[in-house]
Amino acid sequence: MELAAAVRHRGSDGLVITDHHYMWPKEELAELKRESRLPGNFMILSGQEVLTADYGDVLVYGAARSIPHGMSLAALRKDHPNVALVWAHPYRYGHLPTAVELMNTDFDAIEIVNPHHTEEENYRAVSDWQRWKYRASSGSDIHRIDFSEFYPVQFDCQIGRIEELVACIKAGRISPRIGKYAEH
Repeated sequence: MELAAAVRHRGSDGLVITDHHYMWPKEELAELKRESRLPGNFMILSGQEVLTADYGDVLVYGAARSIPHGMSLAALRKDHPNVALVWAHPYRYGHLPTAVELMNTDFDAIEIVNPHHTEEENYRAVSDWQRWKYRASSGSDIHRIDFSEFYPVQFDCQIGRIEELVACIKAGRISPRIGKYAEH
């Protein structure tokens, strides 16, 4: 409840909850919105974070059900062709993704900044994005209400339902908010 209010207080128009391998039912999302006393135009949707066998965490938007961990990215895309897939925090723990990995067409976007990346990891991610020009997003990966860094995604389309979010991501009508990393 407080997390949604904190996100709104930071100037965001909405929130997509991406718990690991769990889709929030629409009824629970509506209850969360009511209990948080958020205005009617504040969007709360559910996606999920799926641990894949080969790419680690992938954000999945638009799946009809919770997805178990352990499948490959290719299998995830094959089983769910209409969802939006975003590679979550690929630079975390010093991982240096290759251009081939970053430009994998199974992904609809790559998360380039995340508050759980180190400064060096975020700078490297922004640098790679500027060099290779793949579709990018940012991620806030918020777990507590006292978060200090916030990197929401900017959408260039109207979103009120998960299907609209998916269409916007797949059409590339998103851009990362990279804050201080823009100076890089």
